[in-house]
Amino acid sequence: MNARGEVRRVSAVTTAILVATLGLAGPAQADPDPATAGITQADPGPSSVDSAFDAGSSGEAGVQAAEYIPGKDVEVGNCKGWLNRRTTDGYVQALAQSWGNECYMILERKRLGAGGYDWTPVSDTRLVGIGYVTKTGWHWNGTDAGSRVCVVNATLGGTVKCGAGAW
Repeated sequence: MNARGEVRRVSAVTTAILVATLGLAGPAQADPDPATAGITQADPGPSSVDSAFDAGSSGEAGVQAAEYIPGKDVEVGNCKGWLNRRTTDGYVQALAQSWGNECYMILERKRLGAGGYDWTPVSDTRLVGIGYVTKTGWHWNGTDAGSRVCVVNATLGGTVKCGAGAW
């Protein structure tokens, strides 16, 4: 339940991934090669990890013009997650920061309409070390698609909490 009294459902897949990351499985896999991540304007589907860490849609490295998306934050103990939107194409990126506890974060997407699907992980699970900010790559967030960041506090334990979806 968030500060407004809203309950946000977390997908079973996200819960399984984060629980596994918290000690029942090995560490999350590294991002795919940015040059071959295959980000396209078409929806790559819920099973595709379309993360191009710190790279543009054509694979070029560099600074990306982005803006914070207000009202999509989630906070769990000393861990906070939020979303940025790239100004050039509307792709989104999840970020998380810790100031006293270790956390894990993941980016989820939901698609409405024909061929739609419920909240599904589209990024690798990321460890957020104490005192650090961690981010995903840029992910498609097109027509009828929403994205949200989910966080679990690894130090305190507890449930996975997700911010509101950005559409």
